[in-house]
Amino acid sequence: MKRLPLIESIIFHQSNTSDITTTTVKELFEFPNFYKMRKFCLLDVSENFDIETFYHLFLKKNKTMYVYLKLNDNISEKYKQKLETIMNQILELKSNEFWPPIIYGPLNYKMESALHSANFKYCKNVLKY
Repeated sequence: MKRLPLIESIIFHQSNTSDITTTTVKELFEFPNFYKMRKFCLLDVSENFDIETFYHLFLKKNKTMYVYLKLNDNISEKYKQKLETIMNQILELKSNEFWPPIIYGPLNYKMESALHSANFKYCKNVLKY
């Protein structure tokens, strides 16, 4: 990524469980243009992805980047609980202070749908898409 300073979008499909490690999130934040990107999509995300750090240090402040996370079907119940807690926190805020992500996977369908609706509402009301 350092060799691509003008990159605006990343769509990454994790083909190997070692592609994303527990340090991936922190490494993303070290990339100088990460915060200037318009789209960030991770597909087949494993539980190695530090979702709590990503949420607290980035998602809660994000106003400009479309974020889509498609989870691996084999994530543990413990990781599902972490994700659903984060999704609940996002939905409880009901705020236009940040752009809610899209998160799909083997999770609670109603929460996924509500998060998708919050994302759409942000696009419509704040970004005027």
